[in-house]
Amino acid sequence: MHEAKRHPAYKLDISDITGNPYVKTEADLEPNYIDIAGKLRVIRVRILAKVTFKYLSDDGNYASITLGDGKNSIRVKAWQDIRCLKETEKDNLIDIIANVREWNGEVYLVPEVLRKIDDPDLETLRRLEIQKFRKDMDLPEKEDIEKEIGSENKTVPDVSDVVDADTKDTKDIDDKEKEDKAETLKEEAPANEEKKPEKEEKSLRVLVLEIIDKLDEGDGADFEDVLGSVKGQEKEVEAIINDFLSEGTCYEPRAGKIKVL
Repeated sequence: MHEAKRHPAYKLDISDITGNPYVKTEADLEPNYIDIAGKLRVIRVRILAKVTFKYLSDDGNYASITLGDGKNSIRVKAWQDIRCLKETEKDNLIDIIANVREWNGEVYLVPEVLRKIDDPDLETLRRLEIQKFRKDMDLPEKEDIEKEIGSENKTVPDVSDVVDADTKDTKDIDDKEKEDKAETLKEEAPANEEKKPEKEEKSLRVLVLEIIDKLDEGDGADFEDVLGSVKGQEKEVEAIINDFLSEGTCYEPRAGKIKVL
């Protein structure tokens, strides 16, 4: 079975997403992306930031949170399956892996994996990681991006503006779901028709992440134990673990062990 192409989740600042153009492609199987200085195409992103606002619709079919880093902000939106956003609270520091999307002129994030962070030192570590990555990729300095954004991106959005936008998103749920499904098919185009449905794959990803965390007694979970925890799907689990390692969701503290970052 051929695995679907998985785009890397780059560790970036909010300004890298909101301060660069969102490019909509013409090809059916070529996903849309953020173009950073013509050197980096960002389809998936990993961001560490604080929750500054949270919204839940009355019918429970839509949720959003606003992430802020002190200078810039971006919304994270979820339709139908809103569990990961529902469990967050204002002022939580979160580490999120998400797909970058655009709707009605607003660039926003659709969550894949979201974790609350208790160690504030990770903010310093993430800044250093992003600085190194930006230097290695010869990307514009963060200060240059923020100057270009100027006053267009408000540090602390007016609450009434956010509520109005979320209310509109709730009303647009049918159109937005169709748009998201079409973009998801482009982002994870299969190598052949044997790829499992998106909903099933995401559920397995969440299950594997939970298993790794549960089996970790301090020095990481045993690789073979994780593989053996989902009977009959060892190959799929191994592919998911490799994804986690490549995108930075997990790491190997030593040979044969895997640990959630």
